[in-house]
Amino acid sequence: MQADDTVPTSGSMSPEKAPPSELPARPASSDVSSEKVVVTFRFPRDLASWLGAEAKQRGWSMNEFLVTLTHDLYGWYAMPDMVTDELERDREALGLDRRKYVMHVLMRRYHEVLESGPGFDRKAGSAPPGRKK
Repeated sequence: MQADDTVPTSGSMSPEKAPPSELPARPASSDVSSEKVVVTFRFPRDLASWLGAEAKQRGWSMNEFLVTLTHDLYGWYAMPDMVTDELERDREALGLDRRKYVMHVLMRRYHEVLESGPGFDRKAGSAPPGRKK
């Protein structure tokens, strides 16, 4: 983010683009290279449509959305080192790769929701994550 806390934009953004609801991932440290490489992917049409819709909903480009998704997975969603170290130890002890570990964690959450109901751990009267009360 820029020093004046504005969202950086390029001259090529279309005027109908909604302002971002949250900012895309940025490197957590200065030791990350600012060098960018161009990578091309081919997606099935339905997946590309979903990616585009998710990006648009946030006011991001599809590139910003994909970089953020990848950065989140790579960087353990910017969790503190003490958390990620413990999660990595757990993942390794279970013998799972990162994708399967995330699936495992989501399945555990699913069982908690089945048992206790949706939003069971949200404090009464609080707004859902990402929304102001």
